[in-house]
Amino acid sequence: MTETATQAGPAGQEGSPGARVELAGIVKVYGETRAVDDVSLTVEPGQFLTLLGASGSGKTTLLRIIAGFVDADEGRIVVNGRDISQVPVHQRGIGMVFQNYALFPHLSVAANVGFPLEMRGVRRRDRAALVERALEAVHLGGYGRRSPKELSGGQQQRVALARAIVARPPLLLMDEPLGALDRRLREAMQIEIRRLSRELGLTVINVTHDQEEALTMSDRIALLAGGRLVQHGTPEELYGLPESEVAARFLGESNLFRGRVRREGADSVLALPYGRVLVPGDTPGEREAVVVVRPSAIRIRPAGAEPSASVSRMPGVVSADIYAGDSRKVLVAGADGAELVVRCESGAPLPCSVGDEVVLEWDPGSCHIIPGAA
Repeated sequence: MTETATQAGPAGQEGSPGARVELAGIVKVYGETRAVDDVSLTVEPGQFLTLLGASGSGKTTLLRIIAGFVDADEGRIVVNGRDISQVPVHQRGIGMVFQNYALFPHLSVAANVGFPLEMRGVRRRDRAALVERALEAVHLGGYGRRSPKELSGGQQQRVALARAIVARPPLLLMDEPLGALDRRLREAMQIEIRRLSRELGLTVINVTHDQEEALTMSDRIALLAGGRLVQHGTPEELYGLPESEVAARFLGESNLFRGRVRREGADSVLALPYGRVLVPGDTPGEREAVVVVRPSAIRIRPAGAEPSASVSRMPGVVSADIYAGDSRKVLVAGADGAELVVRCESGAPLPCSVGDEVVLEWDPGSCHIIPGAA
C-alpha cells in the first residue's frame, strides 16, 4: 500500500488541521554506518518542512522511518501527541508521494485516486465525490476516466498527489516527487504543491537534494549530512546565517575566508596574508573565524582603481566569465590560488575580461561569521 489516511473529509475543504510531528533522538544503524544519527526536530501543524542533503546524508532513511517502512533503532516519532514508533504503516494516517508516482497502470485515474478510500472501506457512492474533489484540487477535474498512460509526466504526478490527499491525511510525506520532471515542469509543480499544501492546511515533510526546490517550497529546512542534523531553520536563516561550513557550502554559492579576527583602530579585520577582509565592528577580536560572503554581495573593480573606504578588498585574476541568463558567474583566482565566485547582473557591463587582474570589494555587513568556527 502506498498511501493511507485517517480522515476522509472533502479534499477541497480549506483549513484542514495538519499534524504536529516530533522526532526525538532518531537513530538508524546499518553495520558500522549510522545512517541517521540522533536526529531530533519538531514540525508544527501546517508547516512545509524539507529534509535536504546530499546523497547518503540520511534524509530518505529518516523519511522512511517516519512513514514506517523502516524501523528506527532508537528514538520516538510522535504525531499529534501519539507515539507511532511501533504502529504499522497502514495505521499511521500518513499520505505518501513517491518519485516514480507508483500509479496502477491497469486502473483509471479515478480508480487510482480512490484506491486509499477503497482500502479504508469508504462507500462507493461517497468515494466518487471525494475523488473528483481531489482531482479538482490538483487541476485535473474531469480526467477521472483516463488511464495513466494517457497523461503527461506532470499530470501523472498530480494524480499521485491527488491520491495522497484524497482522504485528507494530517501528514503528507514526499520522497523526491519532482526528480523525474524536466526543469520547467519541476518549477511549476513546486509552486503548485506549495499552494495546495497551504490551501489544505497539510503538514508536509519533503525529501530533496535540490537546494533551489528546498528554498522555493519550504517553511523550514532540515539540512542533514552524514546522518546528523546540521541546521534546522527557515530558508532565510539557512542561506543568510549558516551555522557551519557544511551549511554555507551546500546551500547556495559561498566564498569562505579563514583567519584570526583582530582590531585595527575602529575596524575588525580578518588577518590574512593577502587582501583585507573587514567584519562587522561588534565582532570580538583575537579569535579564529570563518567568514562567509555570498557571490552577489561582491563588486569587481579594475586592479588599478582607487580603493574604496571601509570595504573588504581581495586581489585576483579573472579565470572565467559564464553567462547564466539573468546573471553572470565570474570566477576569480585569488592570491592564494582559491577560486572566488562573483554573481553580476547579466545586462551590466563588466569592467574586466578573462585574464585581467582585478580587485574584489564588498561591505562589512555582507560578511557572516560562522558561530564557533575555528
